[in-house]
Amino acid sequence: MAPFCSTDCQKECWRIHKLICGAEPDVFRQAPLSSSEMTALDGLRGRRYGGPDGVQFDKYIMSVCWREPSLQTWPGIRALLVAPVTSPPVPVEEGVRETIICYSPGRDDGDWLVELFAMACRHLRGYLYETVWLSYALSLLIERKTTAPIPVRKRWFELLLVHCNRQGDFARAAPVESRIQNRLAGFADDRIREYGVMILSGKFGNLIEGQAG
Repeated sequence: MAPFCSTDCQKECWRIHKLICGAEPDVFRQAPLSSSEMTALDGLRGRRYGGPDGVQFDKYIMSVCWREPSLQTWPGIRALLVAPVTSPPVPVEEGVRETIICYSPGRDDGDWLVELFAMACRHLRGYLYETVWLSYALSLLIERKTTAPIPVRKRWFELLLVHCNRQGDFARAAPVESRIQNRLAGFADDRIREYGVMILSGKFGNLIEGQAG
């Protein structure tokens, strides 16, 4: 089974891609960087986060991935970003792939990207754990909308919102420029709005006791 229906579909709609093309949740991942996108990212590897005395961008990524030997060199990181998607993510380090791919395409402001990614890395573990749990709750709501009892699905939806709000809290608490905080927090807020639309359109089935599902 293909992890996603097409590169264009996944790059344009990665947050709601599963709802659009029906890819299985255990293989749902963002499409790899194109050669031009990777070349642009190569140009950032020597940038320093936090000014001239700050840590170098590529070294920062390696420090986040310290438990994974294959990601202790730039070629290793590069290979992770351009390789075809063949398996579901397991270790936290895989979140580095999703984070970089999310923020890399179409970014012309290299300093902004380095700061943004560094902030995401610093909060990576907590942020990623929230991502894992909200993705799991979303998957359950969609796939079991006609089989799980209403009280159970209502609890899943509550947890979905809890994890989205926690993501926003991670972003707002980060000691970085407010524009970066607002951008990341905005992603979490956007997801909450998306889920509100989904619940109204019946994507999660009926959540009101006493009514037909």
